[in-house]
Amino acid sequence: PPRKPPPTHKTPTHAPPPQTCAAVHDEMLTDSLSRFMSVKQQLCLELRRPPTHSEWSAALGYDEPHSFEKAMHARREELVVSNLRLATWVARRYASRGVCFDDLVQEGVLGLIAAAKRYDPSQGTFATYATYFVHQRIGRLVGTSSSAIRLSSRASERLSRLKRLRYEHL
Repeated sequence: PPRKPPPTHKTPTHAPPPQTCAAVHDEMLTDSLSRFMSVKQQLCLELRRPPTHSEWSAALGYDEPHSFEKAMHARREELVVSNLRLATWVARRYASRGVCFDDLVQEGVLGLIAAAKRYDPSQGTFATYATYFVHQRIGRLVGTSSSAIRLSSRASERLSRLKRLRYEHL
């Protein structure tokens, strides 16, 4: 007798795609960061000035300001670690420009760290926000170290902008 093909399990078209584990993790981190920031905004309105670390940590329920700072640092570190693939993805785009790939990734991670320090969850997803910082750090590294004559970061950015405009209009 002929074999029956195995049943196909299709997800309904109206169902949203399943979230990845990293996306759920990022959502949890941004939720906790947004709670931190909303408490800070409420304190600013009440006090009519930016709150001190001790006031901010007391409003969040932490006993000591040091434990609050540790918690903030841990959240930011988790954001950076969960988005390391972003740094490698951007670094791959710059791989053929005369700089070692490991150095490109390292600069990308420094861009992630800078983005995590300045990130406000009300601005959107962290990956979207951090992409600018990663591109900026890697672009500056490539601009300052890839040519035989070292240019300042400002001059290399102008040169790359001119090259891009020439490419787009010709």
